Amino acid sequence: HYALVKKLGFKTAVVMSEDAAWTKPLDQGYLACLPKAGLKVVDHIRFAPNTKDFTPLFNKVEATHANVIIAGMAHTGLRPTVQWHNQQVPALLAGINLQGGATDFWSKTNGGTQGMITWNTGAPGAAVTPRSIPFQKAYHKRFGGTPTLEAYMTYDSMYALYRAIERAHSTRPEALVKALQESDFVGTT
Repeated sequence: HYALVKKLGFKTAVVMSEDAAWTKPLDQGYLACLPKAGLKVVDHIRFAPNTKDFTPLFNKVEATHANVIIAGMAHTGLRPTVQWHNQQVPALLAGINLQGGATDFWSKTNGGTQGMITWNTGAPGAAVTPRSIPFQKAYHKRFGGTPTLEAYMTYDSMYALYRAIERAHSTRPEALVKALQESDFVGTT
């Protein structure tokens, strides 16, 4: 990471995450790892998930002259991405934006992303396992759209739990933990 940061000429970063339980350890990781990658963290912003206007936050970022915003966003990523683009904030927006994994993210941002690198456990039409495409089709039929990261993971987690309960013939913690530890199945991912 250090070589890439150096090659891009980045020196400073702002950590900007929605105020949620899952982002607390994420931010701690960012704050510990970014300096090791050669980025000085010049501010740490946590915003309310119901924030509508990100202008004050982006003005604060601009005042720091940060090169990059490292984000942690799940259900809030669409609005700040659009506003970041429209306001032409001179810092790269990077990090985690779970809404960015949806196939309609580009259209919902009106093309407001310059590009998107996303990690997802599945992709439309990708037969990662024999269960992937049947799951995608069933998801689309029931909910419309395509499954996102959480959908694949939740489905596989619930399926693993279901199979473990069947094998344990119980939901008692000891029996269930043992059955889960012995799990071996092919999921959607």
